[in-house]
Amino acid sequence: MRRNQEPLRAKYPHLSGYSAFGSNPIYFTDPDGHWIKGVNDKAVTYKLNEDGCATWSKNATEDAMRVGNAMLRTETGKNMLDNLIKVNHPINVLIKPDVNNKYAYIEYKFKGKSLNVKFADLYIYEGTIFRDADIVNSGRYFESERGLLYTEFLKNGDIEAIIGSNGVHEGSHLNPENIKEVVTNQKLLKTKTPAQYDVEILPINNEIKYLKELKQIIIDKNEK
Repeated sequence: MRRNQEPLRAKYPHLSGYSAFGSNPIYFTDPDGHWIKGVNDKAVTYKLNEDGCATWSKNATEDAMRVGNAMLRTETGKNMLDNLIKVNHPINVLIKPDVNNKYAYIEYKFKGKSLNVKFADLYIYEGTIFRDADIVNSGRYFESERGLLYTEFLKNGDIEAIIGSNGVHEGSHLNPENIKEVVTNQKLLKTKTPAQYDVEILPINNEIKYLKELKQIIIDKNEK
């Protein structure tokens, strides 16, 4: 399982393919960071119902709702979703059918020379998830702690668990400290100096926490 992060790519070819159709981004534009502006400048919100399901505002996109609903399955996922809702920059959430060398990817652009994010694009590659579901169903498995959890959920056909875990993972990359570490690594690599930080530790640990919580929730539900 491999992820590559290239937050300062000079070109954004996806915009030509999706923004022609509006792309339906979620805009987080409030200067004090406590509400979300969506299409038509209306806030994107959700409310948890008594049955645990979420009701979303009408301007929420299908992809945003799907990723959000998947994250809401656990406390860790909910906390990360709420953190993303409160950031003060736009986040565009897209689930793509592509098969890639990664499950998900986040890229962001800064405001001038600062480390303040101007906007971010979060992609989840559903084609990659389906590909690995086929691999798991053929009898193979992934050996890391996260990989074994992936294997278990994919065997059970729970694609939404992988979508939710990747929402948690990529959301962790928007942690200010993580962003600072990414930029530091990039500067070092330009001088052919080894990277100083492992920027995947926090995202992977959060993802594992989400998956373990979800596994326990499912076990408890099945025992009732």
